[in-house]
Amino acid sequence: RAPGGVGGGGGRWPAAGLAPRLEELWVRGGSGLEFPATRHEALRRLVVQAGGLPGVLASDLPALEHLELWFGVEDYGGTTEVGDLAPLLEGKAFPNLRSLGLRNAEWGDDLVRRLADAPVTQRVKVLDLSGHVLTEPGGEVLAAAPAFRGLDRLVMRYHFVPEPVLERIRQALSGVALDLDDPQEPDHDLDDDGAEVPVYFPEVTE
Repeated sequence: RAPGGVGGGGGRWPAAGLAPRLEELWVRGGSGLEFPATRHEALRRLVVQAGGLPGVLASDLPALEHLELWFGVEDYGGTTEVGDLAPLLEGKAFPNLRSLGLRNAEWGDDLVRRLADAPVTQRVKVLDLSGHVLTEPGGEVLAAAPAFRGLDRLVMRYHFVPEPVLERIRQALSGVALDLDDPQEPDHDLDDDGAEVPVYFPEVTE
């Protein structure tokens, strides 16, 4: 196996310089990182820990089995929205994909709603939804949607789902290996009228 990694605070991902036999790649960068669409025949595992990287989803990676994307917050370059994931969720990208990590977004509940009837959910066997602002409504979808019952493993570390809903998830997905650790409590702030309101943050914000 030929692993590799790219890191830094910004710049352009050197897709053209990747070794043709490279099978694993980790990319970590800041808000200025550009990820151009590319084609690579051998890459099987790709982890991208950076915000604003829609070029990943436009890439042609026929051997890719594991994809992990970290989205971040808008203030630090996390410009990706749920709608940008359409090629992935519709199953049009990465035909060999078996393990999918969609992590660390402010829109975790919306993502789960989309995954509930997305073709890609029926294809992958491992789904990692860790680090999101994922609250009670998203948890209820996980418990109710039949699509998640076909998974072998569901990982959801760092979330804001209350225990009663977690128990419903455990019951509904009794045949799925679950990791629902690290539940969080929201912070609180005051709105314009002085009323206390909950404030949620994904696991990694910078």
